[in-house]
Amino acid sequence: MSDDWPFGRTLAHRGSGRAEDGVFPENTFEAVAFAFLLGLPSENDYTLTRDGVVVAMHNLTIEETTNGRGAVRQHTLAELRELDAGGWHSAKYVGLTIPTLEELVTLANDKQGSMIFEGKGPDGEEHLTGHCIASEVSDRWTGNRPKLFSSFQLDVLAGMAEGAPDSLRALNLGKPDEWPEDWFQDARSLGCTTIVAEHDDLPDPLIRDLRRRGMWVAPYCDYDYHVGDDGPDVGRRLHHRPEEVERLFAAGANAVFMDALHPFMR
Repeated sequence: MSDDWPFGRTLAHRGSGRAEDGVFPENTFEAVAFAFLLGLPSENDYTLTRDGVVVAMHNLTIEETTNGRGAVRQHTLAELRELDAGGWHSAKYVGLTIPTLEELVTLANDKQGSMIFEGKGPDGEEHLTGHCIASEVSDRWTGNRPKLFSSFQLDVLAGMAEGAPDSLRALNLGKPDEWPEDWFQDARSLGCTTIVAEHDDLPDPLIRDLRRRGMWVAPYCDYDYHVGDDGPDVGRRLHHRPEEVERLFAAGANAVFMDALHPFMR
């Protein structure tokens, strides 16, 4: 594998950051457009509706970021379009809708943006979900801009490999103490060239070992949670950690999934 990482060092997590600290509500059209405006690749999560349409949604259920309830797979696209996907974030984004994969790829083609497509498959439909995501992207993507398919689920990655055999793929692993023993064999068997892992407890020697094994490394994310008792910091907020980002890069990480995009706005 070439050492020439095809993306920049900063990857926009869920478009423009996660939860209430994102510049725009996560996984919306507006969030992805903002990432492209900053010149950053956009990472977003995808799953299937009841009528087989691929949509952007982090969870397999819709409660967290819409005013609806239930599983994405239990709703048609038309039903999901009726939901508010922005008001949970702030009042000024009331009325934003859940975007389809088609809409976001069309935006990427128009803006010449790069993307990371993370697949989330319901139980028993992991392979189908991965195949639908990768094959649709392959059909709609124009030009030679880099794109990356990723998942925590091995069967989703297998479907992605089938739907887009020549694509770049990443195995998502979370915290190192939770990695399965055969993670390297899994990654190799699925044609993965990138490891995505949580930055917490990701020591420098492990990053260097991953690079020696020929893997690109893209940790997430660039924040810690800060809990305040009063004032503007009441509750859980994201706290940007530039020193942690620099540590990761110094150890050999190729890129970092960023939530705190506010520094790019200055």
